[in-house]
Amino acid sequence: MKRIIFLDWLRIFSFSSVLIGHKFHSILLNISNDDSVHESSRFLIKLILPLAYAGGAGVVVFFLVSGYVISHVLQTEQPLEFLIKRIFRIYPLYIFAVLFQYSLLYFVNPAALNLKIIIQQLLLVGDFFQTPCTLGGVEWTLRVEVLFYLFMFVLRYFKIIGQHRYALPWVLIITTLALGYIPAFPSGALAVGYLNIYGPFLFLGVFFWLYENKQVSFAQMAVFTGFIFIQHWHLIDTISPYWRHDHFAALAFLIFLAVWTLRDKLFFNRVILFISELTYSVYLLHNWLFDHIKQWTIAGGLFHQNRYALMMLLAISAVLVKAIEKPGIKLGRLLIQHLKTPAPNYPTGAEEALVNVKY
Repeated sequence: MKRIIFLDWLRIFSFSSVLIGHKFHSILLNISNDDSVHESSRFLIKLILPLAYAGGAGVVVFFLVSGYVISHVLQTEQPLEFLIKRIFRIYPLYIFAVLFQYSLLYFVNPAALNLKIIIQQLLLVGDFFQTPCTLGGVEWTLRVEVLFYLFMFVLRYFKIIGQHRYALPWVLIITTLALGYIPAFPSGALAVGYLNIYGPFLFLGVFFWLYENKQVSFAQMAVFTGFIFIQHWHLIDTISPYWRHDHFAALAFLIFLAVWTLRDKLFFNRVILFISELTYSVYLLHNWLFDHIKQWTIAGGLFHQNRYALMMLLAISAVLVKAIEKPGIKLGRLLIQHLKTPAPNYPTGAEEALVNVKY
């Protein structure tokens, strides 16, 4: 399958936005308000800040990308194949990251470990049990992502993706509308109603793929986009009013739209590929391991400085991509290949006897 280059660029923006928003936003904000810094530098930083605030724009872009790419792969993947690939894409590195975090926590406070909670977190089913998120809170997006995978699996299984593709836009519209009326889910303290609020952006990514492949019109996509944003703003007002003064969702959409529009003009090389492949690993590690690295006393306290801690975070992420993420993906492919390989057709006793008589 041909690589979709513009998605690599969007992945880089996504994890950069989240990383900056979670770990460097306050630093950049202070610089932007510092009169001793050149006004042009402050101006550029002020342009960046809305794109990085709380990592919100990065998460929305991540959902748009996911909706687009899942629509693409489901054109050729069968339901079981799709499910196996998603499991081996998401879980191996995620499980390692969670266990890595808990192993560090164990040395500090062994009593804080709760096996029931850990299992729910490892399975990404915590939203059904009001289980707190791990990995510094970023787990909530993966919980939404897994629900989306299951939703698309069902659509593929019943051929709404594929044979009955004319029904897909209407299913997405009805589901989006339903998310606006059902009770806020999840109901946990960190991410109340985040499925209702941000889930539809996954469907918007699907609509972009449908429009690109001439399965919906521009007018249909435009109306659906407007509908999603109107509902999004309403849900923000009613469920998460503390976000009502921020517009990272609109900025994220504009970023996605711009890069998607320029998709045939973007260059691609090994550097872009390398950075893009860091996306998942950095996302899983940054919000807790970065602070842990800064506490290291080795090398004369070198990692107390942000730039060296960041370099170490990226280095560890690169190692995990090579050692865990890619082998996990490969293992999923091998399993699919094994399941597709027909069992050898050994002759029965009677058939073997006939062969022996003949020869």
